[in-house]
Amino acid sequence: MGCDHFATNREMTVRKVLVLVLLAGCASVPQPTFERGAATDKQFTQDDAACDLEGLKARAALPPMSDYEGMHRRVYGACMRAKGYAAAK
Repeated sequence: MGCDHFATNREMTVRKVLVLVLLAGCASVPQPTFERGAATDKQFTQDDAACDLEGLKARAALPPMSDYEGMHRRVYGACMRAKGYAAAK
């Protein structure tokens, strides 16, 4: 039983490390930037904050182990486009 217990703990440690590496890779995906020629800095800041909040709300509704960042980016991007912004090139 001693060897089996060690193998199980070792496997769990390897799995935890792999999950952390994968999460670190997901966290490094940059948020797209948006621009709208007529928007003032103040208006952009307000719109950005409002769309970020919408993305966070959508993320909070997801079940555990979901693509939280992907959902946030999709909702944020859709919100910004709905407000008249386009992805910066």
